Amino acid sequence: MKLRDIELSLPPSALLFPRYVLPKLFFDAFEEGERNIQAPQELVFAAMLAPLSTACVGKTLVERPNGMRSPCGVNLLTFAASGERKSSADRTYMQPVRDFQAKHEVRFAKRLHEHMLAMDHWETKKKAADRNLKNARKKDLPTEELESAVDALNLMKPVRPKGYKLVSEDATPQALLKMLHLHHPVGGIFSSEGATVFNAQTMQNLGILNKLMDGDAVHVERVSSESFVVRDARFVISLMVQFGVGMGVVQKNENTIRDIGLLARSLPAAPPSTQGTRMISGIEPEWPKTELFNRRVSELLKKNCPDNPESVEDTVLKLSAEAKQAWIDDFNSIESLLGPGGYFSDVKDAASKHSEKVARVAALFHCLVSDTTVIEVESVRSAVSVCRWYLEEFKRIFGDKPQQPQEFQDANVLGKWLWDRCLQRNGPMALPRNHILQYGPTALRNKGRCQIALEILASRGETEVRQIKKTAWVLLNPHTFPVAPTPTGWKHWPVPPGFFFGEQ
Repeated sequence: MKLRDIELSLPPSALLFPRYVLPKLFFDAFEEGERNIQAPQELVFAAMLAPLSTACVGKTLVERPNGMRSPCGVNLLTFAASGERKSSADRTYMQPVRDFQAKHEVRFAKRLHEHMLAMDHWETKKKAADRNLKNARKKDLPTEELESAVDALNLMKPVRPKGYKLVSEDATPQALLKMLHLHHPVGGIFSSEGATVFNAQTMQNLGILNKLMDGDAVHVERVSSESFVVRDARFVISLMVQFGVGMGVVQKNENTIRDIGLLARSLPAAPPSTQGTRMISGIEPEWPKTELFNRRVSELLKKNCPDNPESVEDTVLKLSAEAKQAWIDDFNSIESLLGPGGYFSDVKDAASKHSEKVARVAALFHCLVSDTTVIEVESVRSAVSVCRWYLEEFKRIFGDKPQQPQEFQDANVLGKWLWDRCLQRNGPMALPRNHILQYGPTALRNKGRCQIALEILASRGETEVRQIKKTAWVLLNPHTFPVAPTPTGWKHWPVPPGFFFGEQ
């Protein structure tokens, strides 16, 4: 399948995003952001969950009813076309994280400067002590006191301070490991143009990303430099990428990305476009609810990213009795659908990770509204609804798809071509059928195949074919295609007055 055909083969989502189950603080900011940014609601949700995940993951663990613990961070993969305002959503909700990072970098720069001065002083004393010991050995003098002095200096070597590097946008796995070693091992990859992340080096080291997401130790062996170990990392990924680009990478590296479990650990979404509906009123947008949300994210960042993390114990969140039962019921429900022929049997990898993601999302919802260590059932039920929607979305995007008959594939290709033609030609309400036969998709320049494709589009209510004198016109439904609102925009094929879609 060619990349330009991938999106055409994706069936529309049958489920509405469960926006009304979100915690009130989250929902209010979500609704405000959707209204002001006018981006797809699933994109806005991902843009909000990413900073919340970053703010909590540093010192917060969630314990599932089976006794297993994991960091509460989640990974997001959102497919969205160019122009869907990915960057606007990212700037709006990642601002608390970037502000925290900027303030911390100022403090860290001062501490690093002080460390370098201390190192210069220590190295001067160390060289003198080594020189004294060397001279004493040459002269066969007693060296016990000098050796003790050298040992004492070695124990007094200044320790390089660690800071936070929470946001990376374009870094190789090797660079990420070095960053997490030199700084506190908390951070993530956040990009509203996620295509830059899918480079050759990243594809060859996906196992490292999985270990970082799960908080496992990563041993880095080096020949030409110092080896090191990254322990207890807390890592999240949030990528927004164009559908064709992202799916092209997935298809090219499917055995790696899918089998290694990277996709299964993510919450993927491919929302429909809002382009063509984003009308403006001229009223300056207001952001009071978003400011409250961002303020809470800032509070959580300060709590979970302290200057000295070693001095602060991890917070372990546990489910209440009622919340445990809700989690168990959902777990068993999903598990029952994984057998041969089961509804989720074609996406077992994602379904097997579903319950862990429910616990993580429930922990994030809980942290947003409470500082207690017991997750109540409301947060779990909200997380179940959200994660079930994402599991359905995973199945829609990556699950098995029945092969469409050729004539329906032709109709989809023709519909996409007509849409693009509208954008290129100022939104004509109609165009001659001969224009399709002459300039349309190559396979549909055959009159018979073109006619069948037009009949299918007509059966969907997307087009009509009308004969005027000797010309067959293909009329486009203005509720389906981006046609111009007035005939003045139809520069290429002006149709007779009163000749509109749906009129007899």
